[in-house]
Amino acid sequence: MGQCDTKALFYVYSTQLVILILTGCLSSVISFGISRDTATFCPSNRQQIKAKRKRVEMDFSKYYRDSGSEDFRLGYVSDVEGHWSYFLDFVRRSNVLDWEDVGGDEEIKFRQLVLRPNTYFVYGGDSVDKGPGDIRLCRALVSLKQRYPDRVHLLVGNRDLNKLRFRSELSDFDMARPLEEIGKPFWDRNAKSLKEHLEQVRDNHVGVEDVPLERFNTKAERLRYMLKHTLGCPDTFEFRRNEVAVLRKIYGHYPYSVDHHATTPFLPENQYYDLLLNEVTDDNVVESFEYEINHPQGSLRQYLKYASIAAIVGNTIFVHGAIDSLTMKFVPSLESRFHLPETSPPPFKSIHKKATYQVNGRLIDDVHEWVDALNEYLQIGLDDFERRPNWNNERNSRGGEALLAIQNRPSMWGRSVVCNSYGD
Repeated sequence: MGQCDTKALFYVYSTQLVILILTGCLSSVISFGISRDTATFCPSNRQQIKAKRKRVEMDFSKYYRDSGSEDFRLGYVSDVEGHWSYFLDFVRRSNVLDWEDVGGDEEIKFRQLVLRPNTYFVYGGDSVDKGPGDIRLCRALVSLKQRYPDRVHLLVGNRDLNKLRFRSELSDFDMARPLEEIGKPFWDRNAKSLKEHLEQVRDNHVGVEDVPLERFNTKAERLRYMLKHTLGCPDTFEFRRNEVAVLRKIYGHYPYSVDHHATTPFLPENQYYDLLLNEVTDDNVVESFEYEINHPQGSLRQYLKYASIAAIVGNTIFVHGAIDSLTMKFVPSLESRFHLPETSPPPFKSIHKKATYQVNGRLIDDVHEWVDALNEYLQIGLDDFERRPNWNNERNSRGGEALLAIQNRPSMWGRSVVCNSYGD
């Protein structure tokens, strides 16, 4: 693996562990595939890299010792995406995490995630979208981070950041826009436009062929359109209905009190079958999505508050996406916009770390200063989201615009450690 003074950077993306050996320049790359359950290592090739991304926990003790300790252990999982039962199974298998009872009764238990001594945990991003546990997962991870701030790292993924769209695109201002003005998502040529989606919704109803299309243009249908055709998660609306029903059953109301945010509720499995889903209306579902990202105490909003774009543990750097020749050392401009650039990628020059953000971004040579700058970018973007709740007058920028850009590869000319991928 090289000499003792060699610096090693480890970073993880889905089914890959890539170890970069840096001795002033990149001298070798070693790639391993990772088994979902056993976390054993096997040679990887391009076909395997393109396989379906899997969620794993890895023990890095073979590759890294913390201050000489033989007991150092680091747990990692990514892209749980609200799949609550998977996350519970992950914790059962984990060598670094446990659930601890903190209250409840025979019917409902309340627990907290706890981190074992001399261990670290990194959540690799993408906490929401593909299961009925978005809210509980975010709450559990944030609580863990609050209690172990130096040993737990939460990373932002594209699925976490892209929910910042909801505040502006579900606003009364946007709901009043003519359907003809709302085009397809620029990052997916095959996606339907909102108008095409609503036409299909109308066609699915018998005897309403002559009903004006605007009748179907509700906030709930707009959200369904966004989830299905612009965010790639067509089942998420109903997943959220299920989770709101679960939380109402537990707490009696939703949103529930801030006093309960630090604990995770557990119901006996048979309790899930008598949930009154019909009592959770479409409007309730929309309100939940808006609350969880727009309100300062919302679960996803809190996750973003405590998360990072990049994290370093020892000599290991973690990001959600990929560190490659396009992204290494690069910090985007805070003027970055969530749109399809009309120009070719601009050149970049390395400038001093304290220089102001340039129009096209900047390069930082020192890895720790680079990570600090990326995380500063995230915090400034979140402050902007808080400060500017609506579109500007030209409707070409909104609060959190730079964060919406960094989670979208076309907007960044492919220069984003959040959404770049080794597999395509």
